[in-house]
Amino acid sequence: MAAFTTMIGFIALVTSQVYPIKYFGLFTAFGIFSSFLLALMFLPASVLIGGYQLRYKKANKLKMPNYRFNGFTNAILRKKKIVYLSFAAVIVLSVIGIQKVWINSSFLDKFEKESDIVLTDAFVNSKFGGTSTLNVILEADEPGAFKQPSNLRLMDRMQNETEKLSGVGNSFSLADYLKRMNKLMNADQDAYYAIPENSRMIAQYLLLYEMSGDPENLTKVVNYDYNRTNITFQLKGDDSKTIREALEIIKGYESQFAASDIGIGIDYAIHFIQHYRMNLARKDDPKEALHATMGQTGKAILYNAIVVITGFMVLLFSVFPPNRSLGALVSMNMFTSLIGTLTIMMILVYTLRVFRKKAK
Repeated sequence: MAAFTTMIGFIALVTSQVYPIKYFGLFTAFGIFSSFLLALMFLPASVLIGGYQLRYKKANKLKMPNYRFNGFTNAILRKKKIVYLSFAAVIVLSVIGIQKVWINSSFLDKFEKESDIVLTDAFVNSKFGGTSTLNVILEADEPGAFKQPSNLRLMDRMQNETEKLSGVGNSFSLADYLKRMNKLMNADQDAYYAIPENSRMIAQYLLLYEMSGDPENLTKVVNYDYNRTNITFQLKGDDSKTIREALEIIKGYESQFAASDIGIGIDYAIHFIQHYRMNLARKDDPKEALHATMGQTGKAILYNAIVVITGFMVLLFSVFPPNRSLGALVSMNMFTSLIGTLTIMMILVYTLRVFRKKAK
C-alpha cells in the first residue's frame, strides 16, 4: 500500500505539460516500484541468509520492544486537547492560505535575479516594448467584418486600454496599419492618426497598400476574407499575473466580438496503523499495544523521515530556484506527515478504539 500510494502520487505528474516533470514522475514511480520488488524479494532472502532473525532471537529482544517513546506517548495522550486545538488551527490556517495561492508559470522566475538572462530581459524591457508576446485572434462570421470602421475602432480602444497596464508595452494590429496610412494620406498630420470614417476609404487604403507595398505584411494581421484578425501585445513580463491582467481587459470586449508530493506522506499512516493492529492482536491492553507500536514503528518512521527530509533538503543548495522550491515543499510535507502520524493519528487510533474487539 505504501509503495503504490507513493507511485500514484508521482505518476500524477504525467498530467503536467512540462516534459521534464513528466519524465521525473515516470522515472521516480519506476524507481519506487523497483524498490518495492527488492523489498519483497531480495530483502527477505538477505535476512534469512544473513541470520539476522537468529541473532535477534539469541539477544532475547523479540519480547522487549523499545519503550523509549513511552514518555512521549503518555504526554501526547494527556494533552490530547491541545493537540486537537493545534490540529484545528492548522486546518483553519490552511484553508485561509489556499485562497491566497496563485499559479505563476514565469520562465524567468526559474533563474537567479542576477543571472545574465534576467538582467538582459530587464534591459530589453526598459528600452523596448517587451520581450514576451500575447496574440489575440478575433473571428467574425461574415467576410469583410474587419473592414468596418466600428470594429476597427473597437480593436483600437481595446489596444489602448490594455497598453495602460504597467506590464504591457506596445501592441500591433490592422488598426495600426490603417491609422498610419490615414495620417500619411493627409499630409502626415497628427489629427488624422485615426481609423478612417467609412468602410469605402478603408477598402481603398488596403487596396493601395496591396498594390504599392508588401501585401505579405497584411497576412500577419488579417486573413484574405478580412473576417479573422490577429492583435499582438508585447509584454514586459512572462509571469501569469501580467498575462492575466491583460486578458481581463481583453475579455471585457469579448461580448462586442463574437500532484509531487501526493501520496508521499501516507506511508507513515499505513505503517503505523498496520503495526498497531498487529500489536493489539497480541496484547490485551490497548495502551501497551500503543507503546509497543510507538517504540517499534514510531522509531522507524522517525528515522525514515529524517533520511528522506535530509535527502530532499540537499536541493536547497541547487542554483536552480525550482529545485530549491521542490526541496523545501517536499521536506515540509514529510515533516508535517511525521508530526501528524505521531500525534493526531496516534490519539485518534487510541481514543476511537480502532481494531478493538467488542466485549461479548
